[in-house]
Amino acid sequence: MVLQKTAKGISYILHPVFIPSYLVLALKWLAPLPLFYLFMGPKLFLALFMLTVTYTAIIPLLFVYLQYRMKFINDFTLNNRRERPRVYLFTSAFFFAVAYFLNAKGSVFMPTAVIFVSMAVNITGLFVMNFFDKISAHVSGISGALGVFAALFYRYGDVRLVPAILIILVLVGIISSARLILGAHNLRQVIIGALWGFVTGFTGVYYFMKL
Repeated sequence: MVLQKTAKGISYILHPVFIPSYLVLALKWLAPLPLFYLFMGPKLFLALFMLTVTYTAIIPLLFVYLQYRMKFINDFTLNNRRERPRVYLFTSAFFFAVAYFLNAKGSVFMPTAVIFVSMAVNITGLFVMNFFDKISAHVSGISGALGVFAALFYRYGDVRLVPAILIILVLVGIISSARLILGAHNLRQVIIGALWGFVTGFTGVYYFMKL
């Protein structure tokens, strides 16, 4: 019982909609500064963070709540695979929209825009795969963050990124275990989620970040 409650709590804390906000904060403190937020004052960074929270967490959660109220879904966990496609499409659309907005605001926001595109591609892939299997969005989300940091380290060799990579790797193991304990996914669905998330996060940063 305690193990189930712990796994459920971990699933809430590391829910995919919160990963972008966690990632922006982590990049603020741990990424090579010239790539991201060195030229941002506190107010500008706060505006970026609030934009991230609003459009990648609050609005998607409100959309899920609306779907629940309209009886399109049975519960907020979206355990039923048939209930996921609409949420995936809506969420990925907002990620693409945020990325477009940031890119249009100038080069200082471009690295963050690239990462958001990678996340949108991640979610779009989950949408397609959902027609065949219920791949873990939780594991895919946190593995995407791992891919981002791994690509940054591979490109720029900043040793300050190593502790972050190790921490995120541990988190991947924790959330994977939590999803298996809850019976939300099987091992295949967790592994595919981890691989897909890592590939999208790594590819986006390594090949498309023009710095």
